Amino acid sequence: MASADMSGMDRELMWVDYPAGTRLSQSRASEGNRGLVLGDDNALVTHAELFPAANTIKVVAGASFAVGVVVCAVAVKAAPYIKSGLSGLRSKLNRTPQGTASEEAPVLDTTITLERIDGSPARTPTGPVRRSPGPSEDLTALADTAVSDGA
Repeated sequence: MASADMSGMDRELMWVDYPAGTRLSQSRASEGNRGLVLGDDNALVTHAELFPAANTIKVVAGASFAVGVVVCAVAVKAAPYIKSGLSGLRSKLNRTPQGTASEEAPVLDTTITLERIDGSPARTPTGPVRRSPGPSEDLTALADTAVSDGA
């Protein structure tokens, strides 16, 4: 799997094995390393062993692809459950706790029933029985009609 470049040199990707506690020799001509293994005192310890990396790269790439496929399949299968769980969590977070609404502001019953002195319901000038005023009606006008009906 060697390839020639513009300088006329063949290049090949390799795995390098050498003993722990040692280092590879630096090349003076380039930034590369040599196959010589040096100790702390710059003495030659041994030669590094070089192994072709093409098969290892293929195995790592294949395993990475397989893991990616499995992760994608799990994500596709789990997506509806995750979405459902998150929407349930969102609804729980938006919900007000029970009893909080009554503690903050009491709800008042605004139903008013006008009655005549004798207990019969008051009638409006048009005649139907009025049980409660509308939200925009003036209560004093309604009371005036009830008094005029009774008099």
